Amino acid sequence: QVAIWTFILISCAAAGLLASRKFIRLQREKDRRAKRYATHIKTTLRMHSIQHETTVVDLSCNGAKLQIKGGLDGTSQNDVSILLGDAWKKCEVTWKNQHFCGVRFEQRLSASALRKLLKQKPAVVYKHKKTAPAVDAVL
Repeated sequence: QVAIWTFILISCAAAGLLASRKFIRLQREKDRRAKRYATHIKTTLRMHSIQHETTVVDLSCNGAKLQIKGGLDGTSQNDVSILLGDAWKKCEVTWKNQHFCGVRFEQRLSASALRKLLKQKPAVVYKHKKTAPAVDAVL
């Protein structure tokens, strides 16, 4: 009888682990599917004391795709800040290649902050169903 209860307990733990992993994956996919906006906002990316001219080409409440003048090749720094509006926003580089990088904001942008940024320049609204993976530069 102890063996049966042990088997049931292990089965329940395994089912719980699988369910929690599925929930986390679904939550990440939901975050990834946040409405994104095509933009052309000139700004600055800061890595420690080094600053790079950059353009935000894609913006959502979770993060942004940046076009980096001169690229970020050769750096392993993942914690960066970008100047959005009049404030520096801390982010993490999630992928990069020779010309672009993707960043995830440490704290999500509020809907009002996102609207304010989009009013700076004309923006075209689009929703990504799927985007090309950044397979050449996944960190």
